[in-house]
Amino acid sequence: MMRQRRSALFPVAALVAASLLAGCGSDDGSGSGDNTSSGPTTSAADSGDGGGDGSSADDPCALLGDTDLTQVFGDNPIPEPEDGSVGAGYYGCEWELDADDMDADDFNVTIAIVPIDSLESDYLSKMTSLGDIDGVADGHSFDGTVGVMGGSTRGHSVSFSVGEVGGFVGVQKGNHGDPDTEIDLATEFTKKVVAQLG
Repeated sequence: MMRQRRSALFPVAALVAASLLAGCGSDDGSGSGDNTSSGPTTSAADSGDGGGDGSSADDPCALLGDTDLTQVFGDNPIPEPEDGSVGAGYYGCEWELDADDMDADDFNVTIAIVPIDSLESDYLSKMTSLGDIDGVADGHSFDGTVGVMGGSTRGHSVSFSVGEVGGFVGVQKGNHGDPDTEIDLATEFTKKVVAQLG
């Protein structure tokens, strides 16, 4: 699961947690919920620039490839992705190198996918957009990175919607990354994610 970073959490975490807890459990009394996705899936050709293996909303770690991630991490090793999914339609992934891992700036890429009904009510309505993103449905840029259950005040994110899901792709390229570069990369990655989910 995506670990909480040493930054402020977005107020949506409580709302998301409450909605997830309300949907937990199964009819057989086992306490295990259904963690399958009814989200869209798309098969894309594997070019090394994205999942390309029938990636779907419930497998966000497969939506970006090493070629994409190298644009953020540069010569640093690409970290193993951390699955930040919590089920019930809330899926996330984070690749992160932070100062605790190496003597360097923090770098990360996040993908958060949420049910479309939750995108506006639990996220977008509580955030301040920096501007619209052309060519992306519900595309807006934001300060900070957004995860399923929290986020960071560092970096920048771009929101999106496609079919029955919406979400965010976030990029932090160093502790004092250039906002335009981070938004441009987040936009590029968002378009790849949307193409695979659409």
